[in-house]
This record gives sequence, C-alpha cells and structure tokens, in this order.
Amino acid sequence: MPSWTAEADWPVAWTNIYFSPIVLSGSDHIVYVGGRDLTNFYKYNISTDTWTAITASPGAILGAISMSPDGTKLAAHAGNGNVLFIYNIAGDSWTSSSGAPTIGGSTSMIQRIVWADNDTIWCLARSGVGPLTAKCLKYVVSTDTWTQYTNSMTTSYGNADGMGISPDGATLYFNKCGSTAWGISKYVISTDTYTVDTISLGSGYYPTLTSDRNRLWYGLEASSKPQITSYIDLSDESLVTDVFPTYADRTVVSNLSAGVYGTTIAIVWYRTTETKNWSYFTESPFTPRIFII
Repeated sequence: MPSWTAEADWPVAWTNIYFSPIVLSGSDHIVYVGGRDLTNFYKYNISTDTWTAITASPGAILGAISMSPDGTKLAAHAGNGNVLFIYNIAGDSWTSSSGAPTIGGSTSMIQRIVWADNDTIWCLARSGVGPLTAKCLKYVVSTDTWTQYTNSMTTSYGNADGMGISPDGATLYFNKCGSTAWGISKYVISTDTYTVDTISLGSGYYPTLTSDRNRLWYGLEASSKPQITSYIDLSDESLVTDVFPTYADRTVVSNLSAGVYGTTIAIVWYRTTETKNWSYFTESPFTPRIFII
C-alpha cells in the first residue's frame, strides 16, 4: 500500500492554494500552483522537490487550474469574477479574456472551468443576484469570443468544486451543484439541456477542488476530515472508490484542493498537526505542506 509523504514547504505564504493536473515532463512529474490571496505562480517538480517561480497571474486564482488536452495552456479565474486567465506554458505568459456575458441581467460569476479542446473552454457560471441561476458558457481562446445559450438551471448549490467533460465531448458535469452539496448536475451541449442531481453520492462524499477533464474527484468524509479517495468516471457516470489510501495525520479542512496524475499520483493541500500549524485553529497564519503518494 502506498503512503502519504510530507514534501517541501510552500515558497510563499498562501492561505488557500490550487493545483493544475500533474503532468509528466521527461521523467519528472510537474504541477502548477496558484493561490486565492496572492498572484504568485509557481511550477513544482514533484520528482526533484523543486519550486520554480514563474510569471505572476493577472489576479489571485480561485479554484482548480484547468489544463488544455495538449498540455500547452492553463486556464484559471478569480473569485466571483467574470474573466478567465490563460497561461501559455512555453512562453511563461498570461492573457486575460474579455468579460463573460451577463446571466439573468447581472454580472456572471465564473465558478469552474474545463477545456473541451485546445482552443475551447466551458465555464460554469452563475448570476450574482437574485435566484441562484447557473449556466454553461463557451469561450474560444484564439478569438476571445464568448457564447451563451438559451437555457439555464436554478439550484440550491451553484459553487461547483469540480467540472469535467465526458470523453466524447458531449456532456459537461459539475459537482456540488444541485439540491444538496453532494449533488452532481450535467449539461448536454447539443440539446442545451440541464439535468439537476443526475447523480447523488450521499453525504459521505466530499467534492474536491480538482481539475481532471474526464473525472470528478471526491474525498470520503470522516469526522469532517475529507480525503481524496474516489472519483466519478464521466464516460459512464460510475463511482470508482478506494483509488488512493486514507491518511490519519490530518486536521479539519474545507474545499480540499488536489492535483492528480491519472490514478497513480495525487498531491493535496491540508493542514497538518505539526506544532507550527496549530495556529490554524485561531485563523492565524500557518504553514501548509504538500502530501503526495
């Protein structure tokens, strides 16, 4: 059974951090890391335990960092914003999209994103006021063009932690977006049709802030201590459990952020029980650590 291992401390004092998917570069596994409170942006080499500072993002990032299928570009967004940040990996450079269309007459608030192909991004966005109206918006990077379709959905929860797309590119999925915090809803692109609570896993599964195009990841929650253990396979909507081992040395954390490489490597953020981290319970600064298999 593989085990979880503490790795290098963060290079800057993020209080909330978010990962891209893990990619293989030569013989090294690489993940890109941003944060909600700072625009510092880093590349972390898991294999060599090395941080490299790269160009800062246009704004502080909120949510998992999505990667294009060919691995050349990243996409992120700010908290409750209507603009995407696009990062060109080879050029170490950022661009910002134009503002997304309004929803229900108010400024749209992008929640989660997924690449459909190397030039097209789908976003789950919601209205900023009134009933919680959510809908999927399409963005084309090369032309800086947004497309909004007719239909939308009204949900009790509209702040999805994860968003994915079926392997055939026909259907979008988003967790924590339905009548309960554990509801999974979907959008069929060709028919502009939403189905709320298409899958319900029950209160034992905690959605994670993870970017993985064809999977939605979950932690099995135990005493409010979520763990990344399971995923929904978006090819057939099946639940695959016990992918990664559970771990005992952890403290309470919400919005568990994780990066994954297939089903063999995961990197997560949580607050450890080391003495220097006990200040978390008083909401004082703390030092997070990375844990990988």
